[in-house]
Amino acid sequence: MSYDERKLCVMCAWRGTCNLKYSMPGGVALHCTEFTRDVTLKEPEEEIRKRNVLIVGPREIGKTTLVRTIQEQLGRNTDGYYTRSVRGGWFRPSVQELVLFSGGVKTLATAKAAPGWVRLGSQYVDVKLVEETLVPLLRRAIDSEHTELIVLDEVSKLQCVSESFRQRVVDCITSHKNVLATVSVGDQDDDFLHTLESRSDVTTFHMGYDNRDQLVERIQFMLASRPGPSSIKPGS
Repeated sequence: MSYDERKLCVMCAWRGTCNLKYSMPGGVALHCTEFTRDVTLKEPEEEIRKRNVLIVGPREIGKTTLVRTIQEQLGRNTDGYYTRSVRGGWFRPSVQELVLFSGGVKTLATAKAAPGWVRLGSQYVDVKLVEETLVPLLRRAIDSEHTELIVLDEVSKLQCVSESFRQRVVDCITSHKNVLATVSVGDQDDDFLHTLESRSDVTTFHMGYDNRDQLVERIQFMLASRPGPSSIKPGS
């Protein structure tokens, strides 16, 4: 802990050493639960840094539920999207839907072919939807003065068919906004998704049935501090 950081802590103010701080994956230092900021002192720039959190786990383990719980508990101005699966019946194909925080539900992919859609495995993806709706949405989220948290649930091969979408994901990560994203096990085989997990500015949590409940508190704690301005300019 630096000298300036010690000065910010009422519990440990002016001490030469402090044992009440620890690190999380990705090298991010977090304050303990006893930390109380001295509001009379100016915050150092590193204390208002942004966070990029990536949750990796099996499909249908509850990643979307986890993300929505964290977002609701934080009470932040949120933009982005989450993905949900709608199972089909005898005469109705299953579909993947995008639910936008700005409002609206869009069909991203389905097992039934549609004009202009791109086949990816057993599904057909509406690439036009990704490029004309999802990509501009993320651009607006980055530029918005009101958005504090960008949710990308999930970053999958379906959306990543679009090169523009891949670039917007990187823009979100290098922006000054907090980012909460998910990736399903299996999709990591994609080079781009594997690169996201290995980035030094991304903290990755591997979600399983044994740690689902604990992750809510840990990730919420990471995202609790508000991000400050950044000198990094995302690509156009």
